[in-house]
Amino acid sequence: MFGLILKSLLPLTGGLLFSIFIKEKSVLKSLSYALFWILVPLLIFFGVLKSDVPVLLGRAFAGFLFLIAYGFIASKLIRSSPFTKKQSFLLSCYLNIGWFGLPVSLLIYGQEAFEFVLAFYLAGSLIGSTIAIFVVLEDSSSLRSSKAILKAPFIYAFILGLLVNLFFKNDFFELGIIDYISDLKTKLSSIVLVLSMFIVGGSAINPSDISMNQVLINIKFYIQRVVFGVLLSLIVSSLVGFESIRYLILISMLPSAANIVVLYQQYNLPNSNLSFQVLISTIVSVFLCCLL
Repeated sequence: MFGLILKSLLPLTGGLLFSIFIKEKSVLKSLSYALFWILVPLLIFFGVLKSDVPVLLGRAFAGFLFLIAYGFIASKLIRSSPFTKKQSFLLSCYLNIGWFGLPVSLLIYGQEAFEFVLAFYLAGSLIGSTIAIFVVLEDSSSLRSSKAILKAPFIYAFILGLLVNLFFKNDFFELGIIDYISDLKTKLSSIVLVLSMFIVGGSAINPSDISMNQVLINIKFYIQRVVFGVLLSLIVSSLVGFESIRYLILISMLPSAANIVVLYQQYNLPNSNLSFQVLISTIVSVFLCCLL
C-alpha cells in the first residue's frame, strides 16, 4: 500500500512543481497525446485480450449502467458544486479505474476483485470514448462530438482486442505471446499511472492561486459524491447479492479519471478547475482506500 501511495502522490507532486517552476505546457500536451493515442488504447487492448468475453461483457454492461446512474445521481444531488451539472456528472461517472482501481483492488481483495473491477474499467473506457467526449466538446462549436467519438482510439482498441480474443486467442497462447503481453501490461500500467498523475499535477491550478476555501469546496464535492456512491452500492448489492458490495464501494471511492484532464488537453479547452478536482479526489481517495 505504501508503494501505491508513492506511485500516485510523487508524480502528482512532480507535476505541481513542474507547473510552478517550468510552466512549459507543450510537454504536458505531448504526454497527454501519448496517453490518449498510444498507451491507453494499448492497455484496453491487452485487458480485453485475456478476458472471458461473455462474463466480461455482462459485467461491463452492468458496470456501465452503475457508473451512469452514479454520475446522474451525484450531478443531481450534490450541493454547492463548483462545476456545471454535466461536469459533475462526468467527474462522478468517469473514474480512475484502470490505473488506480485495478492495483488497489488486487492489493486489498485479490484476484476476484481484480477481475470484477476490470469489467468496470472497460465500462469506464466506453464512457471515456463516448459520453465523456460529448460532454467535453459540447461547448466547442469548432468540433463535432459525434465525429470525435468515431475517431477515438479507445473504441478501435476495444474492437481489435475483442476480435483477437474471439478468433486468435489460442494462437497467441501457443506462441507464448499471452504471457509476454501480461508482463508488458503490468509495466505499461505503472508507466501510465505515473504519467497520468504527472499530467494532473502539472495541469492543476498554481498553488499560489489556491485558497483554503477552494480546497474545502473540492473535498466537499468528492465526499458528497462518495456518500451517494456508497448508498447506490448498498441498493444495487441488495438486489444482486451482497458479495459485490465491497467492490462497488471501492469503485465509488475512486478518484475522477485523469483522462478527463487528458481529454480537455487534447481539445485545447480550459481544464484547471477540473484538474484540481481530479488532484484533490486522488489525494483523498488514496487515504480512504487505505482504510478498507
